[in-house]
Amino acid sequence: MEETKILMSIRAIIRKGNEYLLVQRARDDSYEPSLFEFPGGKVDPGEDLNDALYREIYEETGLMITILEPLFYWDEASIKAKYADFRHVSLYFECSVPINAKVKTSFEHDQYTWLTLKEIAVRKDLSSSAREALKRLEETN
Repeated sequence: MEETKILMSIRAIIRKGNEYLLVQRARDDSYEPSLFEFPGGKVDPGEDLNDALYREIYEETGLMITILEPLFYWDEASIKAKYADFRHVSLYFECSVPINAKVKTSFEHDQYTWLTLKEIAVRKDLSSSAREALKRLEETN
């Protein structure tokens, strides 16, 4: 039996008031360039999930988050070419930041925006993972 390789990623649904943070993938990214997504990234082998989330969010946004609770997961076949033979599992956590928190995007993202769920729902420039997360968020709200 062939061993299943797993690509695990972790994402933060960061809420400030009634708005959520989206970051725009860099225009030169090889996968879904210029689309908006919830921040996060890959979990390193052996890395604690909370540590991975703190690290990824700080690297991508400069934010120090508070992890509130796990929300849901998304399990799919990976669609990224270099991970095509991996099972991709994304874990989503609800997080908060102080109301005066300032975002500083990394080279991986061109910009950011804070939007309500209704505003996010009408956007045409969401990544595939953000669309799936939005569906799940709308089911829980």
